[in-house]
Amino acid sequence: MSNSYSGDETLQSLESSLEEFIKTSGQVPSPDSISPIYFDEFEAVPFHTTTKPNTEDPRCTLEELLSLAPSTSHHTSRALVLNRRVWFETRSPHSTYVEKEEELRSIKTLIVDNDSNPDQINTTRYIAICGHNGIGKTEFVRSLARSLKTHHVIWLEAEDRSKLALSFTRLAEYLGRIPTNDKSATEIAQRCYEHFQSQKSIFIFDNAEAYSGEDVGIEEFLPHFVDPTWTPLPNIVVTSTSSKWPTFHVLRMGLLTPEEGLKYCQLVFGNLANKEVYAEFLEELGYFPQFLQQATAYIQKLQKSYAFSSITPPCPITEYLKLIRDEGPSNARIQEMLSYVFDADLGTKYPRIFWKSWKLTTVQLQKSPLAVEIISVISFLCADRIPAFLFVSGRPENLERDFENRNAIQNLLSHCLLTLESGFLSIHRLPQKVIRLQLGPEMERVVLTKAMTLLQPFLNQAGIDLNKTKVAHLCIEHARNVCTHILTRKWYDDSEFSNFILNVAKTMLGLGLYANGTQFTQKALTLMRPELGDDEILYLLEEELGNLLFYLGKRGSAVQIFEKLYETYEFLYGVIDARTLKIANRWANALNHFSKTFKKALKIYTTTFDRCSDSHSIIALTAKSGAANCKKCIGEFDIAQTEFESIIKTIQDEIISNPNPELEELLGVSQFRLALVYRELGNFEKAAKLFREFGKLSKRRKGLEHPTTLKSYIDLIECLIGMKQFERAEMKIIKIYEKSEEALTENHLSFFQLREQRAVVQLNLGQVTQDYVKSEHEDMLKRKRDMMKLDPIACVHNEKKIAVILFDTGEVNDALDLFKKVLKTQRCVWTEDHRDVQITTEMIRKCEHELLKQKYGCTYEGCSKRYVKESILNRHIIQVHLGVKFSCEFCNKEFSRQDILRVHQRKCKESKFNFASYKLTLHKL
Repeated sequence: MSNSYSGDETLQSLESSLEEFIKTSGQVPSPDSISPIYFDEFEAVPFHTTTKPNTEDPRCTLEELLSLAPSTSHHTSRALVLNRRVWFETRSPHSTYVEKEEELRSIKTLIVDNDSNPDQINTTRYIAICGHNGIGKTEFVRSLARSLKTHHVIWLEAEDRSKLALSFTRLAEYLGRIPTNDKSATEIAQRCYEHFQSQKSIFIFDNAEAYSGEDVGIEEFLPHFVDPTWTPLPNIVVTSTSSKWPTFHVLRMGLLTPEEGLKYCQLVFGNLANKEVYAEFLEELGYFPQFLQQATAYIQKLQKSYAFSSITPPCPITEYLKLIRDEGPSNARIQEMLSYVFDADLGTKYPRIFWKSWKLTTVQLQKSPLAVEIISVISFLCADRIPAFLFVSGRPENLERDFENRNAIQNLLSHCLLTLESGFLSIHRLPQKVIRLQLGPEMERVVLTKAMTLLQPFLNQAGIDLNKTKVAHLCIEHARNVCTHILTRKWYDDSEFSNFILNVAKTMLGLGLYANGTQFTQKALTLMRPELGDDEILYLLEEELGNLLFYLGKRGSAVQIFEKLYETYEFLYGVIDARTLKIANRWANALNHFSKTFKKALKIYTTTFDRCSDSHSIIALTAKSGAANCKKCIGEFDIAQTEFESIIKTIQDEIISNPNPELEELLGVSQFRLALVYRELGNFEKAAKLFREFGKLSKRRKGLEHPTTLKSYIDLIECLIGMKQFERAEMKIIKIYEKSEEALTENHLSFFQLREQRAVVQLNLGQVTQDYVKSEHEDMLKRKRDMMKLDPIACVHNEKKIAVILFDTGEVNDALDLFKKVLKTQRCVWTEDHRDVQITTEMIRKCEHELLKQKYGCTYEGCSKRYVKESILNRHIIQVHLGVKFSCEFCNKEFSRQDILRVHQRKCKESKFNFASYKLTLHKL
């Protein structure tokens, strides 16, 4: 961890930054907005051409930070153009950092040789920078990254598996067009590596603890799968305290040399008139960077105190040396007190120096109990990106507390224990670890409680409005870190701690962090279940796990959890208890997403409603709305419409007399479901009105990029197409592309739905052919089958559209086969009087009638295909009987038809010119 300020600059920067913070209360930067990319001094330029504020400037206001990323997602997709240099979550080295030129030269040689000689062995491609905490590993790698002018640089937090997975997820979202919702962390990592194939790139795994291991190993995230034809191969650099890295080239970082030490003193003090004093100072502190940083901060505070003295001040370095030379306890006693094992390679002098420099700092801190309290709380948060508003809120009612906290933070900054950049605090991991070790169990409980008290209000605000949702995004990782300490200490038997863990799981669900939330909740349950047995908190955590799995797309697992919980609640609390009825609704909702269990879901909903004592209660209304939705799914649209209209009127009356957030949410869901019914019945105007209202409400609370908001606008576009308002539909599609590009990356299904709609609109406007539209439907169908693992009934919509296009283009035989397949799937779910079944049956009759008119029949033995045109018959013979293939000139992929080849070439990844992307760009312009 580098320190961004020193001396008087530290105080001035803190003043200006925190004053800006107070002035801009209520406005917060989006998650990770300070980290994604800095282009100040490099040849690359941002994808967006508008002027952006420099986020490394301490005077950068929070409004400017907010403008960088106005959404709850992590990054804007600015790396889509690969000839731009990617500089991901990487900072420049500290201004007082002294480069280790020889080591830097050797590592650069390895990387450059690897880039120019792709056949080099793995040891030249995998590099580990090892050394003790505070030795300068991170600063060295930042310096290395800065010197590689032609490489893409990707910085990943590798302290444990969850943080590394989150870093790769942020990278995928930043790069664009890499889906994350349905992918495992290792799959996302693989796609990220593929994004940089055949380009110069360096992936930096910072603070990795081990090569392999269940929670901390990075082995599965390394690019072992890479194709040897990639030229150049990706470079992997790891910083770690461990030197056990098989197949890696290991560079062990040493202490500063005397020359480097004098350079450091010159950068800090600016005057080396008395070199003997500085040499003595460096020798006493063992040339260790972390100790030197704390010592120089202490000396600068001495210099400032002498400024008000009327007598000639003594040399502050000499005074410091007098203090640090006092005798202290033995090395063994120091290690016992700190519970910390020191690296033997550093010699026996290291523990004593550490103790003395740390003792001087802590003695000064004792003068400010509030500073001690703040640094203790920070020791249990993540080391980086700690929002300053946790301590300085900027609210008028907290001015006195803010003033005291600001002074305390200023004190910590002046001792180099914290750094401040753009409203975010950071702490070096070495003092963070030592502070935790020195607290003791009882005090640790107190500090963890204070950390929870700080974070809890911000977590509870998620989903209320857009700004408060962003605040929760900033705090969630720190809350998760606090939970990790609680779980490690096994303090979850305390209801306050266990409820906080539950609240973190709920917040992750509300923020849409389904994959990370699932991993967190599963780990918590695994650790807590043996200790707590049948405690109610475990059932509540299992409920949240079921919800997370449901939204993650693993609905089969969610059904199993909800069914098990229902049986448990029924046994413990009875069938009419609110908890039992509530979980029954969730179970039915999960079942309602599988075509084979629609009727079972309807039965559960009906039973739940009958068991509710008050038919107007939230549980009863939820069951009634769910039952109506089941009837919609099985094709009883008229009944569903009547029931939804009645439910909506009842909920609206209840809200007038008793406003309730849960009722408001249920009202929105019911209106959305009614809009779907209207659309199925062909009443597009009413459906469009409801979709628009629901979309506006969701946008105001969760943002345009939230999956719920996107879904409502996609359904609105479908209504516009149904009303044949193609120009309006096209404008809406382009607007969504422009304003929610990064969300479309996260929710890849929405992205392909929009692409499919765009193709239909362009066809009706005469801009594309039917073959192009057919290819989009096929692409969407493939996504649904292979990636989303959806129920077969979910694919019927696209199969029908493809069949209609085949029929319209004269390929009646293929259309008939596909319509029969669709009808078979529909009959597994719906009865013969279902509207969609009747439409499909009618289309089959049309196809059969059309075949009777065909006068061009295939003459090959055993083939009964007939066609309306001779050209179509000839294409059939070439494709099926002669086996002629057409290959792509870019990727050599073979196709049986030339028109399919032309459609493929528009989207071929190997093509230097991407026609689909170009067409979208033209629409944006």
